[in-house]
Amino acid sequence: MHGLARQGVFGATRLDDGGFETVFVPGVEASACYPFQYEFRVAYRFAAFGLTCKLTLENLGEEPLPWSAGHHFYFTLPWSEGSGRGDYLIRIPADQRLRQDAAGRLVAGPQLSPVERMDNPALIDTFHTELRGPEAVFGEEGEPGDVAVRLGDGALPPAGATFVTWTESEASPFYCVEPWMGPANAPEHKRGLHLVPPGGTETFTVSVAVR
Repeated sequence: MHGLARQGVFGATRLDDGGFETVFVPGVEASACYPFQYEFRVAYRFAAFGLTCKLTLENLGEEPLPWSAGHHFYFTLPWSEGSGRGDYLIRIPADQRLRQDAAGRLVAGPQLSPVERMDNPALIDTFHTELRGPEAVFGEEGEPGDVAVRLGDGALPPAGATFVTWTESEASPFYCVEPWMGPANAPEHKRGLHLVPPGGTETFTVSVAVR
């Protein structure tokens, strides 16, 4: 459903007070679907009001290694007693919004404002791409404690990078703001698809912070 990470196990290679690192050990299904030689590492570092996650793919083979990774962060929403989803605002600096049709193709998405209330149903299942900045920021209007989700560690996000907004229903007590390397099905449309050369390594970094 969401790539290969469920078709295997992660073995810890480092564990300390500040976080951990693991290495992915693919199962039979993952090896059949992604028949490459590689090492995939996941490292989390935790701070008082945030975290940083690095996904690192090392190509151990002799051919370019395609990948397009992402996270499925779930956030409690609303988080203040007595508030509703419409009391929360989200800001994503995207010049393009896309959706995925039943055949997996990218199609034009909704027209959205730079700042939207999070009860807007048009946000659901939307890819926000062509980003002018690396952060999606959301929080309760007029209250402290905004959440910032950041793609990469530079002034601009990686090429093709995308934020995804999703929730299950109007009554769901959570909302997903997901940083991805590109829109879904990148091997087909090539947006956000990266190639790691033989012997090379590439890292995808995201962070989450409460301000």
